[in-house]
Amino acid sequence: MAPVALIWTLVLAFTYFNITGASFKENVAVYDALLWKGIKEGLKIVLMVFGAFVILNLLRDTGAINEVKGAIACISDDRRVQVVIVGMMLPIFLEGAAGAGSPAAIAAPFLVAPAFAIILAVYMVLTMLYTCVLFPHFGM
Repeated sequence: MAPVALIWTLVLAFTYFNITGASFKENVAVYDALLWKGIKEGLKIVLMVFGAFVILNLLRDTGAINEVKGAIACISDDRRVQVVIVGMMLPIFLEGAAGAGSPAAIAAPFLVAPAFAIILAVYMVLTMLYTCVLFPHFGM
């Protein structure tokens, strides 16, 4: 589906949005650089998310996720404290290391491991992560 969207976008860029009346050669010179920049930026995001899933699979295959489950249970029996530590502190640390939202893909399984509901774990991680990481982008 992505190649169809790319072709349709290029057709629109060359025809409908060509308000300056540039020639085909001039349009190709402009859009070629933008196209490669978009592909490069898209690959960066794909590689970051891929790295997050590699870490998650490594933790699951080595059994480290069970050790983390035990460590979380030892910290506190209160589930609210567990949510704050795992749902907020771990993603904030991982956001600084990896970025691009991949910490949510890693932190949610850590909340599912101590018997949180899957929907609740995903909701809490996304809410707490983006509450903390969006404010610097607003210049605060």
